[in-house]
Amino acid sequence: MNTNIWNAARAFVAALRVNDRESATGRVWFRSTRVCPDWCAADHRCTARHGYPSGEHRSRPLTCPTPYGNVVATRTQTINGASHIELRLSAHLDRQEAIAAKQAHLLTQGVDVVARAVMAAELQRAVAGQVRR
Repeated sequence: MNTNIWNAARAFVAALRVNDRESATGRVWFRSTRVCPDWCAADHRCTARHGYPSGEHRSRPLTCPTPYGNVVATRTQTINGASHIELRLSAHLDRQEAIAAKQAHLLTQGVDVVARAVMAAELQRAVAGQVRR
């Protein structure tokens, strides 16, 4: 084999190795950032803006003090656009165990009934709006 060709090939391989090392060192995996909705907190709570496959936009928690405790609401939306609301209820229960257990049971049922009624009413309005068009 011609010495010049061999030397050129060796120099080429050495250059490839240097370029490969330089580009691989300190390489950062980059996901494209996403634009958050206006209501999104756009901070550490929002994993959608970083492009995570299971990421979601999250609002700042809205805390509503009530006479019986607090209600905390947080809106979420997946990257695919599915919206949810997380509700957390903190209520002061009676000191007597039997009464506290009954209050907890009734509160759970009451929240469920109200949520079903609200969701059904909104669904009926949406269907009615689609029929009118």
